[in-house]
Amino acid sequence: MNQAINIIFDGPPRPESGRFVEVETDEGKGLNVGEWIDKGDGLWALRIAPDLPPFHLPAQAELENELVRQNRKWGEQNHHPERWMNILMEEVGEASQAVLKNWPLNYREEMVHVAAVAIQAIKSFDRDPNPSLRTTENSPEPTGGE
Repeated sequence: MNQAINIIFDGPPRPESGRFVEVETDEGKGLNVGEWIDKGDGLWALRIAPDLPPFHLPAQAELENELVRQNRKWGEQNHHPERWMNILMEEVGEASQAVLKNWPLNYREEMVHVAAVAIQAIKSFDRDPNPSLRTTENSPEPTGGE
């Protein structure tokens, strides 16, 4: 199902135009569909990635929001792949529990956590593709979805 992307202003177009408020779905859910760029001349641009088809935006926006939330909570995480697998399997286990208990909303939320932890692990690997210098003992104990 395709979703519309609504760019919300606090007034209609006119010489004293309304100001940007947010980007949201038809259901009123906020979307993180781009990045604000300071153009350096007093203007700002909302750069929207062209490769995000509308039917993927709600899930991708939730994933992006979860990544931001994790970064705020834990900071940049750089773990040994073994530690990443432990964190990831914990999140997969929570998603499995949601399925077993027939909690579809919890399942979806947990799957967002699974995806976010997988992305964080990939980013960590990309920062250091030779993690042999790291050990699992010096990695802190964060989990993805808390």
